[in-house]
Amino acid sequence: GRKVGKLFDNPATELTTEQKSLMAWSGLYDNVQESTEAPTDEIIEDDDALDGWLLVQKKNSDRDKTKSLADELAGTKNMDADEVIVFGDPDKINLLNTAESNWTKKKRMQQMMDAKERGEEGVRYDRFDDMIQRKEIEQNQTT
Repeated sequence: GRKVGKLFDNPATELTTEQKSLMAWSGLYDNVQESTEAPTDEIIEDDDALDGWLLVQKKNSDRDKTKSLADELAGTKNMDADEVIVFGDPDKINLLNTAESNWTKKKRMQQMMDAKERGEEGVRYDRFDDMIQRKEIEQNQTT
């Protein structure tokens, strides 16, 4: 890859807008190719595929940063917990959830809405469908 100052003879302060743009794109492609999870050449050559790869990398990076923050906030005392409540930006925190966790949240919210429509105050934790299913699985495994 080429580093700043080696691509053009002019100092960086004297580069044209087009030269600066070319250097930025060159730097991006250098970074992509030097990534520990570098995509294949076919992806690099396909602009749409590369855009997708960059979006996935950003999402993974955001998720990892949020997970580190959540680990820090939750501490080691909650490592074996099924659920941990973390306060903060809901969009960032939702990145921590697996597809299964998001599905469970959606189903629980629906159960609470259904209970509210029936005039009930809420749903006991052990009455959520996923908790009933978990209990049944645990009982079947012990017999």
